[in-house]
Amino acid sequence: MSSISGQNKEFEQFKKKYNEILSIFLQTQNSSEILLNEGYQVGREAISKNIGTLSVVAIHHNCLIAFLEKLDSDQHLTIANKASLFLEEVLSSHHMITNDFSKAVDLLNNGSIEYAGRIRELQEALKEKSFLLKEIYHRVKNNLQIISSLLSLQVDYTKNAESQFILKESAVRVKSMALVHEMLYQSENLAKIDMAVYIKQLFEYLREIFQLNADKIKYELELDSVLLSIDKAISCGLVINELITNVFKHAFPINTNGHIKLTLQKIEKTIIVIVNDTGIGIPDNIQFENSTSLGMQLIRNLTKQLNGTIALDRKNGSTFTLKFKNGVE
Repeated sequence: MSSISGQNKEFEQFKKKYNEILSIFLQTQNSSEILLNEGYQVGREAISKNIGTLSVVAIHHNCLIAFLEKLDSDQHLTIANKASLFLEEVLSSHHMITNDFSKAVDLLNNGSIEYAGRIRELQEALKEKSFLLKEIYHRVKNNLQIISSLLSLQVDYTKNAESQFILKESAVRVKSMALVHEMLYQSENLAKIDMAVYIKQLFEYLREIFQLNADKIKYELELDSVLLSIDKAISCGLVINELITNVFKHAFPINTNGHIKLTLQKIEKTIIVIVNDTGIGIPDNIQFENSTSLGMQLIRNLTKQLNGTIALDRKNGSTFTLKFKNGVE
């Protein structure tokens, strides 16, 4: 077993060395006799380590394809031909340079060029799609922000206090959705949201909107790094938005001290969100499971969308625990 392990290590070291020398050779503007001589020495080294001719050819073309993938397609033919020159020098010590073998190398080169060309085409198509997707996220974010701003402006023209609350809460909900699209627009990952970053931004936004008294109300965020798809991120974000909004609005009467803790955990495939406050708590006559308030109905419906569960603990204030699976079950 140790002998096989030693052979594998030697093979990987040879592969690394071959890749380094070939890369330098291909990047050198003019064919370097010194590097070609190094190629010959590499061939001798392969023989001494019992690395066969076919293994050398396979290593060569893996290295070549990796190199071609990084180049513009109009350079592929020149580089592939130059690589053939290097390979011939490597294999000259193996006494394998026959007409048939040269034809085989040419076929492999042509295959490498075609493969690298397809890779380049796919990369360009992916760049274009990524650009278009970012533009969509940007426009959706802008539209949602406009809606949120219009709702906020309408508050100033509404005399009824209850209507003002409804408009204000609606504006906050729209803003929480806009935040997802803003993060996607700014991120390299166009399919996943980092919920730890998202929750921090959402929490700070809500603190500012509801003017949380930082001197009296302390808060703590304990957030694992969790990546969610856009649909799960929006649903989860809206649940958190409703829970934190309720805490800011109802948990702490004026001039009372308290503590808010928001926890995000990932245990295997299960995501756990805990929102705890030491406030006055939810009255016993309000049944969370049957409440007809818009906020509570939203929480229940969004939890169903996540195929999750949510529970309320009334001890020492209020603690909501949301659990759902991340990924396809």
